[in-house]
Amino acid sequence: MQAGQRIVAAADGEPRRYIGHLFDWKITGEATGGAFSLVEITGWQGGEPPLHLHSREDEFFYVIE
Repeated sequence: MQAGQRIVAAADGEPRRYIGHLFDWKITGEATGGAFSLVEITGWQGGEPPLHLHSREDEFFYVIE
């Protein structure tokens, strides 16, 4: 593992509530030099963000349930 990288256990992170959802940052852009961030979001069906575009980054979702 390179300097600045870390392994995060499932119960670790930086959880915060935002618009009723629970956002749990597993690793932030600051920790990866702006290369990557990973956020676990617990929310409700129909609570997804509206259609939008990102001009500087890619975004993907992996839906578990």
